[in-house]
Amino acid sequence: KVTCHCCKHVSINRQRTSSPISLNIPVIKTKKAKTVSDISLQDCIDDFTAKETFTGSNRFMCEKCESLQDATKQVEWEGRTPQVLIFHIVRTDWSTGKPKKLKT
Repeated sequence: KVTCHCCKHVSINRQRTSSPISLNIPVIKTKKAKTVSDISLQDCIDDFTAKETFTGSNRFMCEKCESLQDATKQVEWEGRTPQVLIFHIVRTDWSTGKPKKLKT
């Protein structure tokens, strides 16, 4: 869900949980992890569901305000997850603008 900071409108985008969920390996080291190989699946899920703020040149187009606004995005699990949940672990760092394979 994305929440507009101006009008508090919530935009919800539902994704089917039967589709594979792509999880990035967090580039920022967690408190527990000292190297990429120390990062757990829970760390990847926490990174995937962490709040993300859209500001400046990366603002969100609010359908209620009909203009670009600062906003917060939060991924939330809704309802029950299926018995089999497929995670795709993305081992590529794009932070420099070029793909770089992470050593795991």
